Amino acid sequence: MTELNLLVPLDMYLASGVHIGTQQKTKDMEKFIYRVRPDGLYVLDVRKTDERLRVAAKFLARYEPEDILAV
Repeated sequence: MTELNLLVPLDMYLASGVHIGTQQKTKDMEKFIYRVRPDGLYVLDVRKTDERLRVAAKFLARYEPEDILAV
């Protein structure tokens, strides 16, 4: 997926910190990890985050806006 296909420009994703992960990793999150920094922080794959946002958007699009509560 190229930057042109992202919902939000890559620099905006990075500036907002959506790629910052944690120092703990679970089996379920392995596929979302882009790399591990030398300090042990797992950096998340912005493309995978974008893909999941698209899935959530498709799901939410099936409902009327007044029926949706985002927390």
